Amino acid sequence: MVELHRMKARGRLLTNWRVHAAIGLLIFAGWPAMGATRYGLFVGIDHYLPTYISPIYTLSSCVNDATGFRSKLLTDSTRWSSGNLTLMTESAATKAAVRSALAQLASAAVSGDTVVFYQSSHGGSNGGYDTFLCEYNATYQDYELAADLALFRTGVSVIVVIDACNSA
Repeated sequence: MVELHRMKARGRLLTNWRVHAAIGLLIFAGWPAMGATRYGLFVGIDHYLPTYISPIYTLSSCVNDATGFRSKLLTDSTRWSSGNLTLMTESAATKAAVRSALAQLASAAVSGDTVVFYQSSHGGSNGGYDTFLCEYNATYQDYELAADLALFRTGVSVIVVIDACNSA
């Protein structure tokens, strides 16, 4: 079981200034070029497999944040299509499912396209620079995420927004 330090619930629904800034950049900037396809994977996990992370470490707003980020992008229907924006929450956000979704996006996106990967969940560190994200059922190491992001073709803009402890 992953050991986490108990933290006071953040109780935020897209109130983090970094999230607002990222959304503003994505919605209102003229970039990427019109005609390019925009994809997104939005992951929010409040509750985890009990044998992986104890229920005492339940979060309260990660699902809301991922849902809200996706919904906010959809307010600009000229640039963002709901069919290209995948939402994974709670038990659907297993490590295998998230990695598979990123691989599918890497396969679909071509030069000029934009892909947003947003995750709100627990995160951690094994000391130093060895960091990880907590998916519903398993630890997603930073080097695994790096390998998954390296699958994208040259010319694809990949924007990663992580709202988790040790995400910097």
